[in-house]
Amino acid sequence: MESIMTFLSTYPEMVYGLSVCFLTFIILKYLIPTPTRTQKFITLVSSGISLGLLFYLLLEKIEWPMMVLAFLASIGFYEMTIKIIMRKLHITYNGEQNK
Repeated sequence: MESIMTFLSTYPEMVYGLSVCFLTFIILKYLIPTPTRTQKFITLVSSGISLGLLFYLLLEKIEWPMMVLAFLASIGFYEMTIKIIMRKLHITYNGEQNK
């Protein structure tokens, strides 16, 4: 448990970027049955803002330029990794099989 806290305090921006990506995926997968492009964008932005505020309140040393870069990286990570994994596992947002 101590190593997790050390990692979190050492690299909060990296944890933030991954958290935004996974929170966006969870919301789109389980809460919005068939998301539109606009809903995906709003979910991503709201995830980034809400987690950014949470990280700001919980952690003392937040560098906002790095947080912005981490947010932009989370967009790329989502596009490149999560969507590829979803295609390989034949998963879609609406629960149907992706062919």
